[in-house]
Amino acid sequence: MKSNVKTWLIVLTSMLLFFLPLVLKAQSPCRESFNYALDRYQKGQFETISVSLNTCVNDILTYKNDYLRNINGRSRTTVLKVYKIIINSLRNVNQDNLADMKMNELVNIFVPMARAAVQAQLNATILQPIE
Repeated sequence: MKSNVKTWLIVLTSMLLFFLPLVLKAQSPCRESFNYALDRYQKGQFETISVSLNTCVNDILTYKNDYLRNINGRSRTTVLKVYKIIINSLRNVNQDNLADMKMNELVNIFVPMARAAVQAQLNATILQPIE
């Protein structure tokens, strides 16, 4: 009996060690693309940042509730960072209409929060890498 328990513990531990990195990677779909976009943003390369984060934005829109509740490696902070870098980049290349559209999209994500409250959170968000 003790031998079976020990065997099961070894099997479960091995499975956990094998699958945990896969699960963690799957839970942070925006990390790599955001960090790459942040590097380009810091170098003043604003032109393609919005497009390079499309997959991330789609994930945010698809799993909005997970992001708003900080579930499965998704977080509100990620949403704010992604939208802030997109909005700022669009403004830096004089695409204010698109920046306004992205701001409206962000406000819709945070409904029922007032636009001013969303703007305040966005302003307070520091653009730093997602860990």
